[in-house]
Amino acid sequence: MTQTNHVLRPSSAEELQAMVAAADGPLTIEGGGSKAAWGRAPAAGAQILTTAGLAGIDFFYPAEMVVQCGPGTKLADLESELAAGGHRLAFDPPDYAGLFGKPEASATVGGAIAANLAGSRRAYRGGPRDHLLGVHFVNGQGEAIKSGGRVMKNVSGYDLCKLMTGSWGTLGVLSQVTLKTAPLMELRRTVVVQGLSEAQHLAALIAVSRSPYDPVAAAYLPTSAAARLGFDDAVSLIEIEGLEPSVAYRSEKIAELLAKQVPGQGLSWSHLDQEQSAAIWRSIKNLAPVLGQPECLWRIKPKPSEAAALMAQLRARYEGCGLKMLADWGGNLVWLASDQAITRADLEGLPGQKTQLIGSDDQPFEPLGPLQAELQGGIKRAFDPEGRLNPLRLYSDF
Repeated sequence: MTQTNHVLRPSSAEELQAMVAAADGPLTIEGGGSKAAWGRAPAAGAQILTTAGLAGIDFFYPAEMVVQCGPGTKLADLESELAAGGHRLAFDPPDYAGLFGKPEASATVGGAIAANLAGSRRAYRGGPRDHLLGVHFVNGQGEAIKSGGRVMKNVSGYDLCKLMTGSWGTLGVLSQVTLKTAPLMELRRTVVVQGLSEAQHLAALIAVSRSPYDPVAAAYLPTSAAARLGFDDAVSLIEIEGLEPSVAYRSEKIAELLAKQVPGQGLSWSHLDQEQSAAIWRSIKNLAPVLGQPECLWRIKPKPSEAAALMAQLRARYEGCGLKMLADWGGNLVWLASDQAITRADLEGLPGQKTQLIGSDDQPFEPLGPLQAELQGGIKRAFDPEGRLNPLRLYSDF
């Protein structure tokens, strides 16, 4: 157990439990610190408790497609270990450290789960909530709690794995997580589509997402974002993976589908190989290579059918503000970056759930309705009655 400059750093689950139980004020829970600036400001006088000392892989069983590790384990380290065994995480966690000026590869497993973060494959392969098999955590009263196991069928009663995922450390501090893995595919290929209008690009993503050709990621980059990745015009990127004959067949079928979608237009398509695909999608999911370090960044989740109109409205409203955008998840996610402040009030009336990652809005997370606030407040009081864990991080009421 260490305490340096008022930072609590437990090195075991037992030390974590003792520290939380002994806390006489609010605690700010951190992993690698890559998302410390995301959300509302910490409560006054809050002491930092870091899970960085709860790191390391307990076991990895490729045949069972399961891995168990500490929450402080760096995502980069875990992904490297899994890759050596021919596997990857079943979800696709991003590393937003670069957005916040933090060193690359500082994001942790616990942070990805606490924020329920998933990259470009989210719409097609699920997120952390879908692939978290088991958790050990300490609640705000200093009680050690275990939920789940190594396989989905072990989940019975209340599914606390799903409750903890996306709770931002407000209900409990993770001490151990068990995750589902997936085998690495033989081949990854990205179909690159150019020569379309913005509305046509987004319509193409919807058409491919609804097709039987099983894409694993689909994104649209306007000209400015595309240029940062070396393209000379706006592009749609569609990733497929699998055995080589299947990938070749599906990439051809996707091209045929798009040709039917926009007949007579200037459509052109090409593809990126395995190495190029991996690099491009890593840049898109981590955002910083595409968006830099903007002064303001919003994540907006419209219906895919609303994405084109949303992006057109945003461009009309904020032209001249250093605007950068891209659409991911087949159009179900729009990133809005700006060199000037954009508030939640500014975005009122536009479709989609809105979350601010960078900026000073007092409501970075989507406001709760009365019933939602009552339910979420009740859950918070049940797990953390004294309000020790990340109070005010999500909302001003708890």
